Amino acid sequence: MEEHIGSVEPGKYADLIVVKGNPLKDLRLFQNPDNLHVIMKGGVVYKQTL
Repeated sequence: MEEHIGSVEPGKYADLIVVKGNPLKDLRLFQNPDNLHVIMKGGVVYKQTL
């Protein structure tokens, strides 16, 4: 399993969200879709605006 998870690099599975702002300080960032620049689940990109 370690050869497939644990880091972001080609050939590995990833769930990733790129957010405008710091969600550790303000979770309301997730309420506005314009703040979500990249959404990737299982290596499939569902949204990319960068």
